[in-house]
Amino acid sequence: MFQQYFYIKALVALIVMTGWSAEYVVSQIPQPVFKLDDADNIPAQPLKESTFQAEIITDPSVGKCFYFNGSDQYLNLGSHNIGSGFTISLWFRSDDLLSHNATLIDIGGVYWIRTTTQREIQFTRPLRGDHNSEGQILTEDIWYQFTLVVDGSRALNYLNGQLIASYQIPGKLRNELVPIVLGKNSWREYYSGKMSNIFFWDIALKKNQVQGHYRRTRKQTPLHDNLITYLPLDNADHFGGYDGTPEFSAVSFLEDKHRGVVANFDSTGSYIDFGEIEIDNAITISAWIKPERSGRHALIGSGHVFAFRTNYDNRLLFTIPQVMDINSQERVIEPGKWQHVAVTYHEGKAVFFYHNGQLVSMAEVEEYQQGAKKMRIANNLWNDTYSGEMDDILIWNRILTPAEIRDVSRMSSASLQSILIETDHQIFEYAMTFAVFGLLGGWLVYTYKRKWSTSGEKIPGHKINDEFLQKAKETTIRNMSQSTFGVEGFAEAMGMSKTSLYSYLKSACGKSPKEFIREERLNKAADLILTTTRNISEITFSTGFESRAYFNKCFREKYGMTPTEFRQKNQ
Repeated sequence: MFQQYFYIKALVALIVMTGWSAEYVVSQIPQPVFKLDDADNIPAQPLKESTFQAEIITDPSVGKCFYFNGSDQYLNLGSHNIGSGFTISLWFRSDDLLSHNATLIDIGGVYWIRTTTQREIQFTRPLRGDHNSEGQILTEDIWYQFTLVVDGSRALNYLNGQLIASYQIPGKLRNELVPIVLGKNSWREYYSGKMSNIFFWDIALKKNQVQGHYRRTRKQTPLHDNLITYLPLDNADHFGGYDGTPEFSAVSFLEDKHRGVVANFDSTGSYIDFGEIEIDNAITISAWIKPERSGRHALIGSGHVFAFRTNYDNRLLFTIPQVMDINSQERVIEPGKWQHVAVTYHEGKAVFFYHNGQLVSMAEVEEYQQGAKKMRIANNLWNDTYSGEMDDILIWNRILTPAEIRDVSRMSSASLQSILIETDHQIFEYAMTFAVFGLLGGWLVYTYKRKWSTSGEKIPGHKINDEFLQKAKETTIRNMSQSTFGVEGFAEAMGMSKTSLYSYLKSACGKSPKEFIREERLNKAADLILTTTRNISEITFSTGFESRAYFNKCFREKYGMTPTEFRQKNQ
């Protein structure tokens, strides 16, 4: 008995010590030679011969970052000695992976790190050989952390803290200063997208240090980032980047005691059809379902590309037509009960199943089909249907993390709507405050007019509104490049409360602060499209829109055509 007790204590001590030592090693990440963890951060040691030719913008995930336009922008980080090994780490978010190879890092012309048109990361020794990190398919408009570690004989590539490739390096590193350039190489292969959290060490970091650095610099992605569509299913409304009009066929809405208003499908022709949706190679689907019975149910299908459904034995089923059926390992579906289901599908890589926020199964896949995909809810290629209720369907053009899916599964409809859309409750609050502050506004206008009249100058009644709107426009234009600039920042910059701002804007121009900001951003974007040669992606981010899809949606609503069509028509 004593021996068992002793062994247990020894095991616990070993586990504690192992965890402590790992944490200690992580905490002992050496100081970098330089870091740019914020785009306007000045390194502790000046960068010799550095040249910054990239735009500074604000991203909702990482804050300030560098934006490269894909044609003539780069960062020259000066010259550094790489003879004893080195480590360089950065976060990147590409907005053009398909048109050409793009250079992330150029180490003195000795090593290049590029993204390829096959969506892979490539380690290149110019004129000596290319090495692709097979199996790691990148997705546009997704943040990744890449770390290159060279220890003298090997080059190690890490993506999001995980080792993805290791290459032997013949010969020795040059013990001399070499320039480090981000965003281009000598072959003029420019990068298009964002970069942030750039670190350089003149030593080779260990694996656990690389992973620790990844955890330290990782940022929380906003839930609306790369959101294709959100259907609360209180009615036929939808939100997100999808700019079409989904077709609701034989779908009714009813009151549920647990989830409020939900959609009901009767299995005899009930479905929601989105038509074609442009989706990159990564997708996450999340929904609350309450199937009436056991059996095969169609949840969400995408033509000949994939189908997400339930199987006859109450397992989750993901099908790639004529390629494979992937079942969840556990029988998780419970007929007659509300439950949250989710699937992430990274084409050419893997499928993950979630039930009530928990990962229940995964499988590797190799099939990859690029391009537009037809999307339909409650019906698929095999004419499977769905009988039961659904609520809060969300589709993203990115892979959500397990933590994000767990958080979504725990959110109520009201919580989701408060994050992703302006709810009726908020509008009601605005209406009430408008009534209250309307009285205050009237008193202020009266006082302001009296002040002018006593000075001897008579002014028309609309001059106050004109001056207020001019200040509002100037404030919005000054801050619109920051994608995080919203109602709260607008009110603060105007020197008034959010409710006062709402009431004044409604009185002056009939728009809410949110509508006013979006309108000014679109006006500025249209002006840039007509008066400059900047590409649409660059204009999108410079006017504060977080994604190209959402920008296209808003632009089409205002001008009746896409930004590209608008430029072509007005040339």
